[in-house]
Amino acid sequence: MNVQSLLNYPLLSLLIPYLFTIFVYYVLKFFRLHKWRKIHLTAQISALGYVAGVVILVEALFDLFLLGYILILFILFLSIHLIVQWKKKVDLSLKIALVLLLRITFLLFLCIYTGLAVLYIIRFFA
Repeated sequence: MNVQSLLNYPLLSLLIPYLFTIFVYYVLKFFRLHKWRKIHLTAQISALGYVAGVVILVEALFDLFLLGYILILFILFLSIHLIVQWKKKVDLSLKIALVLLLRITFLLFLCIYTGLAVLYIIRFFA
């Protein structure tokens, strides 16, 4: 992965996931959806942007590539969720598992990305 593009405009590139989230929300405003449905769709769509941002920032800050580990955790979460559905005798639904995964991913990686962005800004100005 080329981190050089991040290093060319570091402070502007830190805003890309946040701007993408706002852009997705304003695009969804044009559709006739309930307000909370728009928020949930925005979180689900922009979750992968935060995952990519965390992978890039971790690689830039610590020289580690975490994408493989993150994908393994996603597959592990999906399998555990499907096993729980199966044990509870509930209809197995991959769609529900994916929606839950994307919402949890959004919350988790938004917090991680914000912390890493603050750390990156501190290192940039130090």
